[in-house]
Amino acid sequence: MRKRYWVNNIDVNKGHEVELEVRKFLLKHSSIVDLTRHSWTELGFFTIKRYAKDDDEQFITVIERLKKYLKNISVNSIRYGVNQGGKLYQHYHFKLSKGMKNFFNKETLFWQMYPQQASSLFYGFEDPAFYIKKELLANIITHKHTIYLHLTEKERKELEKKGICFD
Repeated sequence: MRKRYWVNNIDVNKGHEVELEVRKFLLKHSSIVDLTRHSWTELGFFTIKRYAKDDDEQFITVIERLKKYLKNISVNSIRYGVNQGGKLYQHYHFKLSKGMKNFFNKETLFWQMYPQQASSLFYGFEDPAFYIKKELLANIITHKHTIYLHLTEKERKELEKKGICFD
C-alpha cells in the first residue's frame, strides 16, 4: 500500500543533495514519466509573445528530441496526481529508458517555465509524474520545488536512510 509524502522547499541553489537522491530513486524505480504540456503568453507594450505553442521552433526541437521515447499523449483533468475537475491538461507519456533518464540527469527535477530560464531539454513541459507501470510513484511541482512521493513503507525507509525528510 502506498502512502503520500511531501518533500517541500528544496533549495537547489545551496546544493541539491535531497533533489539528487530523490531523482536517483525515481529514475531507478520508475518505468514511465508523464510531462504536462505548458505554454504561455506574454503581453508587452504593443507586443504579444507566445511560447511553447505548436509552431514554436524551440518546442518543436524538444519534441523531435523526445519523440523516440513517447508512448502516447492524453488529455484529462489530472494534475499533481489529483483530478482538478474541469480544466483539461495535455500529458505526454514517455518510456523512462536510458536516454530519457540521461535527460533528467542533465537537469534537476525543478524547471523554470519562462523563456529566460526555461530548460532547453524540457521546454514546454512541467510537472513530471513518475510511475511504476501504472502506479503513481511521484509527482513534482517543478516551479515550487515540491515533490509528492507515493511510497511503500520499505521505499520510505530506503529514502530516510539517504537523509530524506518528509513533511
